Amino acid sequence: MLVNSCDTFFLIIKGDKFINLKVSSINMKFFNYGRYSEDYSKLKITKTYYLAFRDIPQILHKLVNGKKALDYGCGTGRSTRFLKKLGFEVIGVDINEKMLEKAKRLDKEGCYSHIKSANLDLFENNFFDLIFCAFIFDSIPSKIDMIKILKEFRKKLKSKGAIIIITSTPELYFHNWASFISNFPENKNTRAGDKVRIHIKGTNIKVFDYLWYDGDYKSVFQKSNLRVIKGYKPLANGTEKYKWINEKKIPPWFVYVLNKQHYDTYQTENNV
Repeated sequence: MLVNSCDTFFLIIKGDKFINLKVSSINMKFFNYGRYSEDYSKLKITKTYYLAFRDIPQILHKLVNGKKALDYGCGTGRSTRFLKKLGFEVIGVDINEKMLEKAKRLDKEGCYSHIKSANLDLFENNFFDLIFCAFIFDSIPSKIDMIKILKEFRKKLKSKGAIIIITSTPELYFHNWASFISNFPENKNTRAGDKVRIHIKGTNIKVFDYLWYDGDYKSVFQKSNLRVIKGYKPLANGTEKYKWINEKKIPPWFVYVLNKQHYDTYQTENNV
C-alpha cells in the first residue's frame, strides 16, 4: 500500500511492501531543467503531447497485468498523475529536486522520490509491473548513458512486466508543431547525438535535446537485453479538437513497448 505523502521519505521496496526511510542527501550532476519547473508544472497533456499519450491506456490494458508502476523522470508529475488516473500504484522519480517540489505540491498524496541518474537502488529487483519513461531519452547525451538506465529498468522490472518509452522522433526538430517551435536553422544538418534546439509554445521553456534515430534506440535496447514488443509513431487522425500543423502527416513521437525477453527485430509503425 502506498503511503499518503513522500515529502520527507525515500521509498525502499522490500518484498511486496513499501517501507519508509528518512531522506539522505544526494549529490548529482546533470543538465538542470529546474529553472523551468514553474512552466513545466503548467503543461497539460494537450496538443502535440496528446498524441504521445493518446494510445497508452489501450496499450496498458493489453500488455500490463499488475498495478505497480515506476515513472522514471517524472519531472513535475504530469505523467505520474496520468498513470494514477489509470489505476496504477505509481512512484515518480527524478534527479531534479525543483521539479519534484512542484510535483509534490500538485499531487499532495502522490509518492515522489529524488534519485541519481541511472540509479534505482531504492527499489527491490523484479518489483514493477510497469516502468514508464516519457520525454527522457531525448535529453540523454550518449548511448552509454541510455544503456545504464535501461539496465536498471531491466533489473527492477518483473519477468512479465513492460517498459514504455516515449521519446522524440528526429522529425520533431525539423518542423514546427501545435506545441513546439523547433524548425531552427541550427537544427538542420545535425547528426545522431547532436544537440537540437526546441521551444515549447506558450512557455519560457527553451532547451536543447539530443537527436537520436530509431536505429540508435534499437541498438541500445539490444545491448540492454530488452525486446521491443511494439514500436510505433502516432499520428493525428483529424478528428481531434486541436489545430494541427504537421501532426497529421509527420509523426513527432516514438513509442516503444519493451520487455525482458531476448531482442527480436521489429518494424516501427505509424499508429497502434
